[in-house]
Amino acid sequence: MSVLLWASGRGAAFQERLSRTLAIAEALGSRGLGTRIALPAEEAALGWLDRAGVRNPVLLPERDSELRAVRAARGGADAIVADVERPLSRADVRALSGGHPLLVVEGRGPGLAEADVVVSLEPDLRRSRALCGPAYVPLRRAVRLAGDLRGWPPRPTPLVVVHLDARDDAGVIARVLGGIAMARDAGTRLVGRVVADPRIAAEPRLASLARRLELSPPIAVWPDASIASLVEADVAVVTSGMVAYEAVACGVPTIVVGAPRGMSPLAAAGAIVGLPAAAAEERIAAALTALATSSARRKALVAASRTVADGLGADRIADRLIALLAPTRTDVGARRVG
Repeated sequence: MSVLLWASGRGAAFQERLSRTLAIAEALGSRGLGTRIALPAEEAALGWLDRAGVRNPVLLPERDSELRAVRAARGGADAIVADVERPLSRADVRALSGGHPLLVVEGRGPGLAEADVVVSLEPDLRRSRALCGPAYVPLRRAVRLAGDLRGWPPRPTPLVVVHLDARDDAGVIARVLGGIAMARDAGTRLVGRVVADPRIAAEPRLASLARRLELSPPIAVWPDASIASLVEADVAVVTSGMVAYEAVACGVPTIVVGAPRGMSPLAAAGAIVGLPAAAAEERIAAALTALATSSARRKALVAASRTVADGLGADRIADRLIALLAPTRTDVGARRVG
């Protein structure tokens, strides 16, 4: 039994889609299903796959129709998982599924009404078959293992890890880093570490800004290195939805700047500190100071996060897909979540 997973989009948003796709592929593989990932031939994405140990991906053409190429690569796949930026029409969904189960992650378009399962980070009352909310956010097993590594005694000087991605405009980056420098200069004891996806880490302007604010030079991180940085953090400041969930699932007190999708359940549960993208340096500094100076506040965030984000979303998605296949196939691993 095999599943073809299609991830597509542009820039940092695509990296989030690829991260989710890798998590679902891993969960399916642990249940005995073969998987292949179809994606555009983007250098950064191929680097992610290589570091994740994924071999022989289906590389999609730059100028030709991706959908046509995915259909051609479908072969004997028993199911399709699609996490794509483009809207899907009803005709797209029919052509893509070819009569097999189709699961769509964070999709849009009228075709979603004909998908077998839709996964949404935000509640979606329009679709009774949708898997919604933090319980279904697909995270890799490495995130859960990283959470298990935490628990050493608190450091006298908290480490604040700032994770930036390529979608952040210069104003947001300057305010976030400026807020950290402001908190430190006002007397809050902390060590700031700037990590970013490889493209933005290589930006000379980011290195110059970090140097001017007396912060560490930006470190380029690939997926597992990103998780490793979170394991060490006492506080995380992030701007990306998937990185926010990784931090929360790792048990890291997290400040989220901006409004990435999927954050409302975490904010409602008190599992994160949410700030608007336009938050001034002073507000960022105040939020950071409140966490860096209070282990009780940090523990409260972690305790709340454990009630909403256990990191098993990919496993739940895999089990739902297997349930769709089970009536007609018997060669499926028996392991289930829990």
